[in-house]
Amino acid sequence: MNAQSLGTIASLCISVFAVWIALNESRQNRRRELKAETERRNKAQAIPTFSNADGNPEPLLIGGRQFTTLFNIYGNVQIQNNSDRPITLIPLRLMIEQADSFYSGCYCTLKDRIPHGRLDNVTIKANEVESYELHFLFQPAVAPQQNKEGELFKSTNRDDPFCVKVLFT
Repeated sequence: MNAQSLGTIASLCISVFAVWIALNESRQNRRRELKAETERRNKAQAIPTFSNADGNPEPLLIGGRQFTTLFNIYGNVQIQNNSDRPITLIPLRLMIEQADSFYSGCYCTLKDRIPHGRLDNVTIKANEVESYELHFLFQPAVAPQQNKEGELFKSTNRDDPFCVKVLFT
């Protein structure tokens, strides 16, 4: 082989190698974009974190009691929206010791804010923490006894509901 053919072969190899590097970089960039998109989607659909007012995690302690015509059993809770967009929480159902509970209502009031209006659903801004009183209303005959565990199923602007553990103290 002469020097000219060796030069042509070398330049062809360099060109093929450069194309291979460009394709590999493009593939890696696409993987990074897909990973970033997945992380954004997961953050947008993150389930909020529930804790007691003192910061202790679930189960939420529900122990305050008032009685008018209904038993009003309530507890102080904090809800943190871990998502990068607002989330709306709507109670769906309450189960106590793995059986549907026949409660008359569930609502929240904002803690330490005036007015203390009754909120049937709660909307929390992105990456915010709010403090609430969580109230359950029961007919006297079906009010849960102390030390009964339960699960409150919440719906959101997400597709799937999730549950929050509660303990009636």
